[in-house]
Amino acid sequence: MSYKRTLIDLYVGSMADFALDVEPSSWTWRCLRDASASELRRATEPAFELADQVDRKAFEGIVTHFLGYRESMPEHSWLLYDHGQPLGACLVSSRHYFSPEKAAPYVDLVAVRPNARRRGVASELLRKSGKSLWDMGNRDVIHAHVRRGNTASEHLFRRHGFLLWLKG
Repeated sequence: MSYKRTLIDLYVGSMADFALDVEPSSWTWRCLRDASASELRRATEPAFELADQVDRKAFEGIVTHFLGYRESMPEHSWLLYDHGQPLGACLVSSRHYFSPEKAAPYVDLVAVRPNARRRGVASELLRKSGKSLWDMGNRDVIHAHVRRGNTASEHLFRRHGFLLWLKG
């Protein structure tokens, strides 16, 4: 069996792009700080049901351990619902990627259930987490890794002002 390296690119955005208020919608927000691990899994797992082994493994690692990591920021991570049905989630943590002295916000996961895709859910989730971070004084950068070829994620981050910083 040959090993094929998964190429992951780093995207970096300005927190200033999240300074504006999130537009009101008919959807309901739930902060992950107030949610259970089972709610998190229910909101995100369907997004990865048909994913390949690499993405599924990454997803399992994030969702299984996110609420227990010291770096996790559940107060800035959000679940989105429509009439009580989960649409997706955005998980944010704090990472020392750029500097050992100061951690910066990191988007661990933006997951949208298949039946909610192409409705602006991922954008709403990213904006809500970004606005939450901005309101609490995070004014520098926010970053995320995107598996090369994941065009939906690449477009999401570019739409929100992120730039390709480093090709992996």
